[in-house]
Amino acid sequence: MDLGNQKLPMVLELFVFLLVVVSTISITYNQIETTDEKLHVSNISGTVKLSTEESMNALGLGEFRVGALATINVDVEKVVSNGCETCISNPKGTQINGTVNITNLKDSESIGNIGSTGRVEGKLTITHLSEYTKSNFISREWISIDWDAGDSSINWELILKHNPPKWSPENRYSASFVDGVFGTESRSGPLVLVYPITNQLMKAQGCLPATYSCDEETTNINLNTSYKSPEESVLISHPAKWKSIVINSTSEEPPSKTQKVGNLFELGSETNDTDIYCPETNHQIISNKSWNVLDSGNNMIAPMNIWLEIFSLNSNMISAYNGEKWTEVDFDQSGCANLKDKNGDLLLGIVIT
Repeated sequence: MDLGNQKLPMVLELFVFLLVVVSTISITYNQIETTDEKLHVSNISGTVKLSTEESMNALGLGEFRVGALATINVDVEKVVSNGCETCISNPKGTQINGTVNITNLKDSESIGNIGSTGRVEGKLTITHLSEYTKSNFISREWISIDWDAGDSSINWELILKHNPPKWSPENRYSASFVDGVFGTESRSGPLVLVYPITNQLMKAQGCLPATYSCDEETTNINLNTSYKSPEESVLISHPAKWKSIVINSTSEEPPSKTQKVGNLFELGSETNDTDIYCPETNHQIISNKSWNVLDSGNNMIAPMNIWLEIFSLNSNMISAYNGEKWTEVDFDQSGCANLKDKNGDLLLGIVIT
């Protein structure tokens, strides 16, 4: 059963969402102390059952019955990048590598266990880097999401700029959790429950947003996180440099490759833009369009509340705060989009290949 490339960007939201879920573990228990040392996340594995129509529709799987199962098994390591020509310090962060399989995809018209099932499977790599101007203050972030699944492969590259730098202390999200009967749990929003099994194994359970009658005993997110002794960060190459590209396309056809992202903002009237920031490329712009952003202080790309609030890539990644203009361009094989402030400075850049 072929899901097609059109659905993959929406399926990709599941991978980001899974990272949101597993990041709750490293935030709530950022470093587990033993008598001799502090431990760090090394592996995350488990399942997420898409048990509501809302969760299926949100992932572009509305033509299938509820009940699809996402199974993940990823390794986690700390990384530091070199080669950033404009950085005042070497960006550092986390890289996640492993497999994500979505199974039990059944046609919406099938009855019971009758009917064929489909699956999506592949390798996932997510890299998140932050440039610190000083302790606990981040000026820029780079996020890469690479889904390797043959003809359905896709890659997302994001850059975020924070002016002034974003304050991000290690214990920033502790107020979002309280001690409960079953363990440490979210104070509000969808249930997130985290508790230790051993000093090197943590279990996280939770509920998808809008899940009916989901509680501590009927969670649809079940993940285990293993910990290990801290190791030296792995050195990786810095992401491609983003440059200003002059917009010279005269095509009347609107861009479409980043449209799903743009639709998540509250866009107003069309406007003009003379340039766009994208990774260096020799390809020509095929089509382009720009819009004014309305009420940018309240625009969020995905309203997952507590999940995004506690995400280590946190809610700044999805906020349109101070955004005045949204611009999209299409190249032959990729789409690029920018969110800019009133001065034309880049706040958020996205490339989808």
